[in-house]
Amino acid sequence: MKKAIYVEGLSEMVFVYQMIKNHFDEDWNQFHISCLNLRNASTTPHPEDYGCENAENQFLVRNVGNDESVVSSLIDDFKGLHNQGYEQVLGLRDVYGKNYKEQYGSSMEKADINDFINSMQATLQSCVGSKDLSLHFAIMEVETWLLAIADNHVFQDIDSRLTDDWIRDKANVNMDEDMENTLFHPYVTLKKILESVGKSYDKHWDDIKNIVYKLNKNDFESLFHSGKCNSYRTFHDSVFK
Repeated sequence: MKKAIYVEGLSEMVFVYQMIKNHFDEDWNQFHISCLNLRNASTTPHPEDYGCENAENQFLVRNVGNDESVVSSLIDDFKGLHNQGYEQVLGLRDVYGKNYKEQYGSSMEKADINDFINSMQATLQSCVGSKDLSLHFAIMEVETWLLAIADNHVFQDIDSRLTDDWIRDKANVNMDEDMENTLFHPYVTLKKILESVGKSYDKHWDDIKNIVYKLNKNDFESLFHSGKCNSYRTFHDSVFK
């Protein structure tokens, strides 16, 4: 298995990195993962390479720097990656963003979300070799996945006050719901939750690590089997199939 994964930002990069490491139980000999920032590479931090360079399972995670660059970067780089032996090239971006808001406002109607996703997929399918390309969307943002997965224990690890009742009171969110269907801008919700106990979440390196590096294999498996965040299950299956 040799796959390249293009993501829109640092949060997505660190999430994918941690997901892959835990999938293989952090067994150095089973896989290798390398992360690269395509913008401001010398100044933007990223997870360090992990695993055996000769392992059977090889992953390259590239942060393209914004949501609108994911599709164009996939198309531009696909041929070169394919020539380097990458069997599949995947993209991961949020639904939420400037283009979505311009077209659909604050709608969370499934028809509007699907229409937006399908328009992006159509652009990708025009690329030669598109059978080895796949584009995935976090609905509405990767922070939806973080909120759902952090409810296992991570919020309590960060601050013992962060119970479901506290979060409901401070951020007006029900942690039992499938937030993929209820939160238009999950980043704001996660930021509000953490600020309620004096912590920050501004998508900076330390903010992201403070959450994502606490996730373990059981957390990812629990989210996969929870019946919530179907967009996560679809992406997970594509990475490891």
